[in-house]
Formats: sequence, C-alpha cells, structure tokens
Amino acid sequence: MTAATFLVVLSAFTLRTMQQPSTLSTAWNKLPVSRPALSTAPVKRKEGSLGIDIAATSAIVIDADSGAVLFEKNADAVVQVASLTKLLTAMTFLDLKPDFSQTVTIVPSDDPKLGRTILPTSERFTTQEIFDAMLIGSVNESANALARVTVGTEEFVKKMNEKAQVLGLKHLSFTDPSGEGSRNVGTAREMAQALKFAAAYPEVTKAMQRSSVTLHGVKKPYQINSTDLLLASDLNRGALKILAAKTGTLPEAGYCYALMTQGKDGQRVIVVLLGGETHFGRFQDVKAMTYWAFDTFEWPGRGQASLAR
Repeated sequence: MTAATFLVVLSAFTLRTMQQPSTLSTAWNKLPVSRPALSTAPVKRKEGSLGIDIAATSAIVIDADSGAVLFEKNADAVVQVASLTKLLTAMTFLDLKPDFSQTVTIVPSDDPKLGRTILPTSERFTTQEIFDAMLIGSVNESANALARVTVGTEEFVKKMNEKAQVLGLKHLSFTDPSGEGSRNVGTAREMAQALKFAAAYPEVTKAMQRSSVTLHGVKKPYQINSTDLLLASDLNRGALKILAAKTGTLPEAGYCYALMTQGKDGQRVIVVLLGGETHFGRFQDVKAMTYWAFDTFEWPGRGQASLAR
C-alpha cells in the first residue's frame, strides 16, 4: 500500500463521510417543516471528496429536506451548546403565543451571569424588541426576561425540556433559557434538527436574517448587531441565502455555530459545529463545510449544486 493510499483509507475512518448520504427518515419526518419535504436525497458526485478537516469537537452537515447526512464528526457526542440553547428558548416562547406589543422591563435577575450586560436594569422595551435582540445579538438578558415574563423562569425551562423531548431530541437538556449554564447540553445531530424546527417559525427566520436591530429604550436607543458574521459573506449574496443561524460561546463549550443556507437550486444545507477552537475559526469551518456540500453533492431534479460554474 502506498503512502497516498494509506492516507485516503485513514481519512475515511477519521471523517465519517458517506459515499452516498444516509437518510434519517424516521427522526426527520417528525419535524414540522414550512414546505413539503423532498424524499430524494442528494447524490455524491465527487466520490473522492471526504469532507473538511476541522479541529472542533463535533460537527455535522445535513440536507434539510431529505434529512440525509452528508458529513459528520462525533455528531452524537453530548457536549455543551452555549447560546444555541436560544433556539429552544425561541420556540418555547412562540408556542406560548406572546403579545409582541407588550412592554418588558429589565430587572436585576435578568442580568447575565457571564459576560457584559447589554440591556441595563430598569430599561423598558417591547417584547418584539427583546425577542429580536435575543436572536440577532444573542443577548442573554433578553432570553432571561422573556422566560420570566411569560410563565416564570423555572416553569419556562421545564417547558423547554419538554419541547425537546416532544421533538425527539432526547439528548438536549437545559437548565436556563440563555445558554449561560454549563449543563445546557446536546449533540450536533440534534442541534441541526433543532435549527430546522426553529426555522419553521417565520418570526425566527425574520430575525435571524437581519444584520442588526435598534431597541428604543426609555433612556436611549440600543443598537444590537448580529453575532452571525457570515451574513456579510458570499454565502448570503447572489444565488445563495442564509435562512437561519445561531452562534454560541462559553469557556467550557468553546465556539459553537449552527447555520442553514439555501443553494442556487433551492436546496437547503444545515451545518452545525460544536466546540470550535476560535471565534473566527468556527465561521471559516462552517463556511467551508457549506461550500463543500454544495460542490460535492447534486440534488436530483434540482440541477447541479456546484458553485464552480
């Protein structure tokens, strides 16, 4: 066996990338979607392409419509998910049918346990502004405030965990609505499902596609910029469009990122990375995995997915 052949074989074992993608039909068919799911999985047209070499703890690339897994690395490892928690927070909050015109006052208990405070105590905002700030800027006090003013924080977190179980996301578990807790955990595979489920809520995708939001407080306006750096990238222009994304960072969790991108033929690819080593590195890795998926696979009936032409 030549050295080159040995490296190819070794990579095949290290990076579990299927030559023809596997389809998790049972789990994914349980998820409500905003349009009918396609039954045809994408077909790998570049057989020698094994995926992207990443240093993150775990990652997965999935075709959103068929549920086919295009690439995975330790995708079932249960790890901390940081602010990706807010995907469940958003869904749980929306399920409670909130009044978005309601005024919310920030109180001391809303202040984040980690990181700097963005929305000061005693400021008042509409529920819509608080919700948008949570998803656009990953503002922790927004998540805490939304949980508190609906059913109370303890009951809200209970509902978050019940939501995860109803969706069949058995490894997701939460102790707070903001993602600050080290016991907020999940897997890359199930966080990909959570992003798809969250993207079925128009309120979520509308917020996540914005680069900023201005909150009109009593004291002054507060501009909240998106934590998703790829909104300004070439993944979100021309024939490509970012549909939904969420970042998360904790010292124990590393740098996390979940992204859903629509390709030029309408195909949707979800990439989740957990435990990334650096802030900018997570965006580079997820961007590379997204491009790899569009370039390596084709979607029958939708034309070539290659970005090269």
